[in-house]
Amino acid sequence: MGMTLGKIRKLIEDQYGLSISTGMLSEMITRTGSGLEADWQDIKTSLLDQKHLHADETGWRIDGDNGWLWSFANQDVSFYTIEDSRGQKVVEEVLGKRFGGVLTTDFYGAYNAIACQKQKCWPHLLRDLHEVSVKYPRNREIQVYLGRMKTFFKRGKKLQADHKKGLEIDKRLDRLKGDTQRWAERGHRHPDLKRLSKRIIKYRRELYTFIKAGTDPTNNFAEREVRPAVLMRKTSYGNRTNNGAHTQSILMSVIRTAEKRGENFVERAAEHLGTLH
Repeated sequence: MGMTLGKIRKLIEDQYGLSISTGMLSEMITRTGSGLEADWQDIKTSLLDQKHLHADETGWRIDGDNGWLWSFANQDVSFYTIEDSRGQKVVEEVLGKRFGGVLTTDFYGAYNAIACQKQKCWPHLLRDLHEVSVKYPRNREIQVYLGRMKTFFKRGKKLQADHKKGLEIDKRLDRLKGDTQRWAERGHRHPDLKRLSKRIIKYRRELYTFIKAGTDPTNNFAEREVRPAVLMRKTSYGNRTNNGAHTQSILMSVIRTAEKRGENFVERAAEHLGTLH
């Protein structure tokens, strides 16, 4: 619920007349996290069996130092881990060096090393182009570039819809890929367009995976998954210790996954606490 320990303590006292110190609440949270460690590990293992995943990361403070909260999720599972690194080693530690499903992400380079089918987020690309167009509203070259990329995206969405209907799309897909690459390789003059063209060329094989894979061409799902963490960060300012960060990872993962599976997290946590007594 994004509440501080102080607010939780006051709520329990006001609603139930129970006087519990914030220290005791912290101990209860830690013990619950320890009891659910195996569940967290099971969620992590289950990621390897998923047909598709969305991944994202956001800043997270650990004892005042910069850390990162990572999210790997889809409609059935949510896995969070808080690490001191934003490097590819985290991705490899969670998913291994090979992943059998489709991994949808933004264009951050940490996801490049893992071997799997990948889908890059089209809204990220179009949003970057839009920001350039707003910055230079009278630049015709930029406006044309943005319009052309929007057209490519629409063609991709149409191909995905036709593929779902069982229609033959291979020739049109090859043509779309070729048109996209040829457009990016044109001699665009503006520096921002040159930069974005290099990105398109680099990730050209990861722009249209969604068409046949039937996945989402956006990473909006991952952004929604980290949003609750961002709200918590505003009230907690992160974690004071690495152990606290680990407990945070466990509880967020188990709670969110339980919600998706229609399970009662409170009952499960109570069972673990009872076992630990």
